[in-house]
Amino acid sequence: MKFLLSIANQPERREMAGLAHGNALLFARWRYVLDLADRAKHIIPCEEYQSKIYAGDRKWNVKKCIQCTQWVMHGDHELLKFRVPANFPVEELHKDDRDAFLMKPRKLSFPMLRDAVKKCLSKFEQGKWDDPMCRAYMKSFGINGKTVDRLMEYATNEEYKDMEENYMYGGEAPMPTMWSHDLEFFQCIDAPMHLLFLGAAETTLNLQLKWCKSNYQYTALVRNAAGVLEQVQKLTISWCKAMPFLKGSLGGWVSESHLAFVRLSKWFMSLLHGIEKEDAYVDPDTNQSTWNKKENQSWLRARELKIGGSATELKERVANYLNATPVPELMGGRGGALENVLVLSRSLTRMICFAMSEKVDRDMLEEFDFCIKKFLCDFENLECNLRKATDKPKFVTCYNLCGLENLVDPWTYQELLGRRG
Repeated sequence: MKFLLSIANQPERREMAGLAHGNALLFARWRYVLDLADRAKHIIPCEEYQSKIYAGDRKWNVKKCIQCTQWVMHGDHELLKFRVPANFPVEELHKDDRDAFLMKPRKLSFPMLRDAVKKCLSKFEQGKWDDPMCRAYMKSFGINGKTVDRLMEYATNEEYKDMEENYMYGGEAPMPTMWSHDLEFFQCIDAPMHLLFLGAAETTLNLQLKWCKSNYQYTALVRNAAGVLEQVQKLTISWCKAMPFLKGSLGGWVSESHLAFVRLSKWFMSLLHGIEKEDAYVDPDTNQSTWNKKENQSWLRARELKIGGSATELKERVANYLNATPVPELMGGRGGALENVLVLSRSLTRMICFAMSEKVDRDMLEEFDFCIKKFLCDFENLECNLRKATDKPKFVTCYNLCGLENLVDPWTYQELLGRRG
């Protein structure tokens, strides 16, 4: 039996492949090893590039910009080099990067993972690398902790090699079985349903609702939206299965519900035009020791801090924040103009329209790639004004965003066509 494709969702796929989850430091984007959090400021396009993309310029060249990589997250660009994990064997780095302990991003393959493990265990057996060095080296290939533990147990415990459960590995190191199948990374695709509908679409809506809350328009939006999506739901359209937006809740929404909302989002978000604002929150002008539970909760909520707990716990929590340096600031009134919210709906819609094209050729992929980059720019321009200074950009912490480029990876299509032929 030969495998054609694996369409498992990312968490399950990563677990089967013995690789780190999407919240890992070095393996947020499937197939690529890169410290996204460290390199984020260079990946986000500079002002010059953003001006080009908003002008509709399709001709950009990642090698020409010394300030950013223009959403490119792999390759040899100097700005993408990141610091290796502690205890990493320095001799494995390029000689020009050893003093700074830097490495360039890796594009993984299962043969590469097998070779890396064999090399690592051989170095350990020869006494050239110790346990921490081996662990750091395997981590640099995105291998998860559980798999590393099993491999190091194999390397250090002679009895383990003779255990019956190890027979399935043919007497070799217990690497994940997915590495030895007739399967490659390019066949482990990111299903558009996961990346786009349950990923980008839902994340975008949550960001837009966060803007509404920050700008005191959330309650009015929920009130004005009552019955709006239900009008579409009553039509029972097979390709637009809208769900009610009840009190701002997305409960019960599945992938087809989010797809329907994308189709309706420009219309739905137009409700924000001329919508009345709530009164902006103002801190009580009395001594905090006299505040009741509701007042302490409101103070915390206005700063997007944890609001759970008893009245005593809340009073103590607020007092600790007030005595801190600096005192957490109000988060209201952030996110920029309403136009930023509406622009994001338009770019999300356009990106998903291209994702659902019936015809796939080079011209379509290039335009789809442009739409993804435009969407990421619009998302970042809204989100950067809503997140706290200490927060990471959302595309770093959400693998469904940083993985969007996998949908247009030209090698994926070439490799798939080659395998099919």
